[in-house]
Amino acid sequence: MINAKAGMYNWSGPGTVRMINLKYPGDTINSKSVLGAYEYENLRHAKEKLNVTDAWVTYSWGFNPKTEQPDYKFLRSKLENFHKLGIRVHAYVQGPNLVLDDHQDRDYYCRTYNGGLIPYHRGRKMACVNNPYFNKYIRFKIGLALKEEVDGVFVDNCYFGQMPLMVGNKNVSFFGCNCKYCQKKFKNTSGFNIPKYFKIDSDVYRAYKKFRIESLMGFVKDLSKQIKDAGKYFGVNTFDPKFDSNFYYGVDLQQMNDLVDYFLFENHALPRKNNNNVHLESLIKELKKPVFIVSYKQGIGQEDIFRQNDFNAIHTEGLKIGYKPCYKSSEFTTKGEWFNLDFASLDVVKELSDLLIETIDHPPIKQLKFPLLTPFYNKIYPPLLEKYFENMTMRKIGNKFFYSALR
Repeated sequence: MINAKAGMYNWSGPGTVRMINLKYPGDTINSKSVLGAYEYENLRHAKEKLNVTDAWVTYSWGFNPKTEQPDYKFLRSKLENFHKLGIRVHAYVQGPNLVLDDHQDRDYYCRTYNGGLIPYHRGRKMACVNNPYFNKYIRFKIGLALKEEVDGVFVDNCYFGQMPLMVGNKNVSFFGCNCKYCQKKFKNTSGFNIPKYFKIDSDVYRAYKKFRIESLMGFVKDLSKQIKDAGKYFGVNTFDPKFDSNFYYGVDLQQMNDLVDYFLFENHALPRKNNNNVHLESLIKELKKPVFIVSYKQGIGQEDIFRQNDFNAIHTEGLKIGYKPCYKSSEFTTKGEWFNLDFASLDVVKELSDLLIETIDHPPIKQLKFPLLTPFYNKIYPPLLEKYFENMTMRKIGNKFFYSALR
């Protein structure tokens, strides 16, 4: 089991620069800050100021291995800095989504009910965990990471296909994946065809929800075996169960407990007035593994630098409710310029005696209801999502509402 005090989410290297340019074209990047994140002095300050014992670092953002060769070389050249300080290194590998333009050799992708691709972000599409070519590909990519002198591999964004949304009280939009591999597997296991939308009290809905969970957890189980057989730590982004994990992501947290070496919840609950992580307190006590939480204030591309009091609040809340802080130390933006945290600018974190950690009742959100006819909603949901990610003006406007809803 990992004996950890605190971690840091710290993205650096040429791959991170490339990914920022893909996701947010037109923004500027402070290259000295982003590319200098893994320098020895910066890491030394992270350990001394924030008690950092574990670091999640950039290995693969979902470009192809040829494109990513400079990224692997960059991380390899910095690993000694982590080793000298005794900081464990968890190599970040993007999960079931790929940069589309960089992966035209095979059809790795999920499909909507009418055969369209499912967007993950700008220039990136969801890949299918039931697709044999994608399974072979991601295992190859993880195999590359396992050859490096890292302590673990972290697979991000492990959810399956399009997320579902309730339409009215009884109908659910299409969700998951409708590719040929899923169609065949679901038909063979349940006897049903995948419908265009679901009625929540129907046999096909129950069978498909079970199929989606089993597909994703089977995928995670295979990755867990590959990584643990290599003697490395394994973890995934398990998202914030503020939203019902089974329904929205296809994740079963109890099954996950047997597969990972730690839990990492990413959310928008940085502790401050009227916002905290207390909704996770009972779950933290139930889980058998260390729990890391990385919290944002606003969201990726919306985040100004965290202040000393923010780090003090995270440190204090972690002590009070039993989690390991995972400090966000990259993807900060000021006036459209991206930069990483300068750890030297911080003081040693301290416990705040006046931080009020009040219980906020957050039962899992099972339904986000939309008063639209289901067939109409199915037609507008994927195209609107595509527009949201690909059109920067729409995204900047939509982000205000999206991140506010998450908080």
